[in-house]
Amino acid sequence: MDDDESESRKRRIKEYRKKIAVRPFETPKQYRSRVGRISRHRYLMNHRPDPARRKREIESYHEAAARVTAKHRQGLAEIEANTPTFREKQIAYDTARGAYESRTFLEATLRMKGIEPAADIKDMKTQYEEWKRDVLGVPLPSTGAVLVTLEESVEEPSTLASPARV
Repeated sequence: MDDDESESRKRRIKEYRKKIAVRPFETPKQYRSRVGRISRHRYLMNHRPDPARRKREIESYHEAAARVTAKHRQGLAEIEANTPTFREKQIAYDTARGAYESRTFLEATLRMKGIEPAADIKDMKTQYEEWKRDVLGVPLPSTGAVLVTLEESVEEPSTLASPARV
């Protein structure tokens, strides 16, 4: 039974090939003329809009382009406004890893600001917060945590000098 099916399949394929092979090669132009279709170029040339309609199409295109451009510019401005600066990213990273609560950071920062660091880390945090309040005018947070701002990176050279070194 399986043999009969394969024979009939072979026969059908053979007949199909014979039928296709008999058909001569036809160029795309000959096919279009036989089927009755015209080329895209010919279609467009036959259906050209009048100058007034073409002018309206051009104006509507320019209006749409202006709307899309304004929308994208607004989106880019919004993205730029909401993107944190490198300094803000660095502060967030340092805060997350606990750098502003480490002894080495506080000692180095206080010495750089001309303040002799206290022995206890809590006292160093307090010194750092007081320095920020006095020099930068930054209000202290109610939680007692160290508040780092962008102004810290733009200091006057006079605040960096130690009173003992002057």
